[in-house]
Amino acid sequence: MNDLPTDNNNSEYDIDINQKIIKFTEQETWHDYYLATIALANNLVTKEQIETALIIQKNAKKLGQKIILEKIFLEKKWISSGEISALQNATKRRLGKKFGTIAIEKGIVTEAQINSVLLIQAQDYKINNTCRRIGEILVDQGILTHEQCFQVWKEQLELEIALSVAKKKEEKRQKDIEANSLEDVLDTVPENDGLMEVKDHENSSDITDEDLAFIIKDSEDSQDLSANNLSLDYREYSELDSEAELSTSDIKDVIKIQIPENKEKAEILVSENVNIEDALDYIKELLTDNGITYGIADDESIIKFLGKQNNKTRSFIIAQGQPPKEGRDTVIKYHFDTSYLSAGKISDDGKIDYRDRGEIPHVKEGGLIAEKILHKKGEKGVDICGRTIMPKEVKILNLTRESNVIISENRLKAHSEIEGRPHLTMSGSLAVYDEIQINGDVDFKTGNIEYKGDVIVQGTVQNEFSVKCNNLTALAVNNATVDAGGDVVIANGITDSRINAKGSITSKYIKNSNIKAFGNVVVEKEVYDCKVRTSSEFISEQGDIISSLVTARQGITSRNIGTDISSPCKLVVGLDDHVRKIIQKFETRAAEDVKVIATLQAEHDDIIKNIAIIATKMDDLKLKQEKKIDKKLSLQEKTKTQRTSSSDLANLNKQISAIDSNISGLEDKSKDFADQLEDLKKSLAATLKVMDDLIQTIEDLNEEKTAIEDWAETVERCAIIKVSGALHSGTKIKGLGLSKALKDTKQNVTVEEKEISEAEFVMNISINNT
Repeated sequence: MNDLPTDNNNSEYDIDINQKIIKFTEQETWHDYYLATIALANNLVTKEQIETALIIQKNAKKLGQKIILEKIFLEKKWISSGEISALQNATKRRLGKKFGTIAIEKGIVTEAQINSVLLIQAQDYKINNTCRRIGEILVDQGILTHEQCFQVWKEQLELEIALSVAKKKEEKRQKDIEANSLEDVLDTVPENDGLMEVKDHENSSDITDEDLAFIIKDSEDSQDLSANNLSLDYREYSELDSEAELSTSDIKDVIKIQIPENKEKAEILVSENVNIEDALDYIKELLTDNGITYGIADDESIIKFLGKQNNKTRSFIIAQGQPPKEGRDTVIKYHFDTSYLSAGKISDDGKIDYRDRGEIPHVKEGGLIAEKILHKKGEKGVDICGRTIMPKEVKILNLTRESNVIISENRLKAHSEIEGRPHLTMSGSLAVYDEIQINGDVDFKTGNIEYKGDVIVQGTVQNEFSVKCNNLTALAVNNATVDAGGDVVIANGITDSRINAKGSITSKYIKNSNIKAFGNVVVEKEVYDCKVRTSSEFISEQGDIISSLVTARQGITSRNIGTDISSPCKLVVGLDDHVRKIIQKFETRAAEDVKVIATLQAEHDDIIKNIAIIATKMDDLKLKQEKKIDKKLSLQEKTKTQRTSSSDLANLNKQISAIDSNISGLEDKSKDFADQLEDLKKSLAATLKVMDDLIQTIEDLNEEKTAIEDWAETVERCAIIKVSGALHSGTKIKGLGLSKALKDTKQNVTVEEKEISEAEFVMNISINNT
């Protein structure tokens, strides 16, 4: 919306001024007049450039085209687009203040209403860098109607035309005065000033582009802005005489205002001495133009500041806002590591192990996994424009759950319903799983996996990484280590890996790997170049065993065993080579620990001896100290007798001094012995701790060994091998009591060892029933 009423898209109006109809558009004449005046006053364009622009504009009119000055300035690249935007806003501000003055004189608005609207205009400009017209705001506020707005604008136009014609007439009169004698000139002087005459001048409305050029040329001494401040803040003033305007212009060069973007404060900078009264008025005008209404310094403080007479630039905080008090976000305190995947652990030698990325968290049933610390709201502030500054929004979080989590009644604590892995979902909800899922490979992104529950790997356990868990399910295992407390299920295959499971192992194929299991080992296809040990049964009904060692307490079932060209397989059945190896490892570890304990025991005995020696030495020192102290006291008593001569007294004091020195030396030795004794006690405590830990380890190993031996006794021994295809020659078979190497290849056979009497066995090979 403009200051002028609009009718559809028609921006041209017929204005009747002194019975002369002229065509006028919003973007012509008066708008161009102010825009050109401000641009010239701020050295954005030269007089010559304005004259050229007016000629271009006039020629365009003859061709029926309407071109505004700023478009010409832009096309000629005399003014940048940013400067044009600021210039347009300044023009609107200038026109708006003239508009307000006329509206007040007509009695349709009050000065307070205009000041309020000017403040709104200034605030809009500061916030949005746009400048709405005064008339637009007045209409929006319901202060003026469209018709009243048009009438004010019409009078504003008439005034501008009258002023321009009066100035031309006055210049012509001055030229006549110079050309004629004083007597002749007196007759030409009007009884009223030119402004009064222009209302009756028949050609008062006949303003041309040449008139505008004339006006602009003479506007140099009526600047509205300094060139330095044009891009920062356009300030237009009401009608001022030339002397006052010049004074204001001078003050503007001396007094500047600095306002940070957050408008928390405003600072006045004064570079030279100024007239205090004028400066005070100008500062208040600056405050008004910038919409500053809050926290303004009182007049007495401002005058005191202005009264400091020196030539250096001085600053003064003219307005100070009230910053908001920030609150505190809700804090969720987690009692488990929500991002256990660290970048890698640093070893003692400074190297980073990128595979070891932390222990996966685990929680007991009923365990506390998270608690909520309530938020605290902030307090509002206010800026220098009187606008509320809101504190930052605090984050309000709640404990939410997905599965296996109990939230307390006050919603402040979360506990686990089961034993498992606590987990924080992407949405911030809590869950406890008895298994974890790896959505991809076990690699550098995940690090080694160590978890007390089940692990599901959607991809492959990759090269040199490890998984330690209860049950493991994975797509594949490639040159990796798996230690499972339960079963291992691999969808594809195991290659170049080491698998140890206390349950069963199932895989499509196994190549060049070391496999140990207490449960069954089930392979869909081939086992190639492997060592497989199971305390139960090896089953590969549709698969082959090639160049491998397979030991199975409860027997072996396979399609083919060996080939004509591969190295022969070695099969052990009926015996638990797996358990034997484990027991052997336990015994070896225990024996090593016993040796370490023996060494530590010797160190322990040496420490005890040294402690006894030090203690004896300390006792001896204590006795010596006590004797010396007794002697010193005796000598001190002798010095107090009256019969002691001066020479005897001097001798006694010398002896006392020697005893003091001796006692001091004994105290130092005693302190050294005390330090040694403390070190020995610490060493003894450390040695005892290591010994206790090793003893506990041996006890744990023995308990585990006993448990495995007891379990093994409950598992039936079955020395049997079933082959539905070919059992190739060269295959070595070992049973409970016999060993045999096949000389010929057998087809579809069962090899079985039987005990016919105590310590007497027989191995039979029979063809399977079809």
